Amino acid sequence: MNATDPFGKSAWTKLAKFVIKGGDVGATFAGSVEDFGTLTNSDASGWARAGAGISLASELAPVGVRDIKEAGGAIKKFFKRFKRKPKSPKIDPKDIANKTPTEIDQIAQESGLIPKGPNPKTGQGSYTDPNTGKQRVLCHSNCDNPHAHVNDADGNRLDIDGNKVPNESPEAHLPIKPDPE
Repeated sequence: MNATDPFGKSAWTKLAKFVIKGGDVGATFAGSVEDFGTLTNSDASGWARAGAGISLASELAPVGVRDIKEAGGAIKKFFKRFKRKPKSPKIDPKDIANKTPTEIDQIAQESGLIPKGPNPKTGQGSYTDPNTGKQRVLCHSNCDNPHAHVNDADGNRLDIDGNKVPNESPEAHLPIKPDPE
């Protein structure tokens, strides 16, 4: 929190000025005296009197407007730490296995995944997590052994039961069906 007050309005600044001025109350509160004079001057414009009134209220308050703003900013920053992060879409490998690339595309997009690349259905790209940016579903339909991969939100490859497995393991390759022609 930055407690500096370039305009001399905070209670802490007034206390520091009072000490620096050697306990001279007049020198410490000269701005307040001037504001009071403007506020009670019948020749001063309405805007000048209103500004002096606000300034005087700020001077006499136990805390200044700036102090309140700083405290509000600190409170907001504190609670921002506890803001819930959006959850990643749930993808069940069983929902992907034995499906066609078109069905996988529909499942991935309906769950909230983002298609990336020129054509994720044919293996040219993937479906990524909108919160983490990591690949979640990869579809390899243009090979001798058509298959798909499903990753968790952290990017770990999953088997059909949702267990973490090595990327190149046979369990990480979920069988898929070709799209009808």
